[in-house]
Amino acid sequence: METKLIFSNSNGQKLAGILTSPTVNTPTPIVVMAHGFHSNKNSSTFTRLKELFLTRHIASFCFDFFGHGESAGKIEDVTIAEGADDITQAIRLVKKQGYQQIGLIGSSFGGICSLIAASQSRDLTLLVLKSPVSDFAAAKKITIPTLIVHGNQDEEVPVSQSRQLVQTLQNGTLIEIKGADHRYSGKGQMEQLISAIDDFVSKQFS
Repeated sequence: METKLIFSNSNGQKLAGILTSPTVNTPTPIVVMAHGFHSNKNSSTFTRLKELFLTRHIASFCFDFFGHGESAGKIEDVTIAEGADDITQAIRLVKKQGYQQIGLIGSSFGGICSLIAASQSRDLTLLVLKSPVSDFAAAKKITIPTLIVHGNQDEEVPVSQSRQLVQTLQNGTLIEIKGADHRYSGKGQMEQLISAIDDFVSKQFS
């Protein structure tokens, strides 16, 4: 079941999101998904993940960052601090919806925003970072299980960032996808990415 939700960032600007929930009566875990720069809540990776999570009885909340998709604002006004705040407000929203087990997945720009948001939150069970831009100061404060997936041929965000990042995290795991670029465009690479995230999230929520 999909429900469109409108919420606000700390500046009162409207953000748009889609809550996808399994049709079960028991409480389910949920994953908040934060897309990359110039992307949106309907990214192909997130679409595949949310459908897979449904089969695991895991809900998801995909939203558009400020300046993206259906959310308010101009993309040229987007900042990392704004992105982190958007994620924080999304976490608060799903918590108000009654979800208690909350995970966070951040992609690229959404990765660094997720690192900052996770470093300031006590509401998260797990963190997943897809080809993230790194913030090592924030990473030092994160204690929850964290998975990083990164292509070792990424020319936009070098994998060396994630190799340093995983050493900084207290409970981090790095999976490198051999030969993958920033978009995992090679044969079978997207499937490896999806499988790694699905396995990690399913185990942490079990």
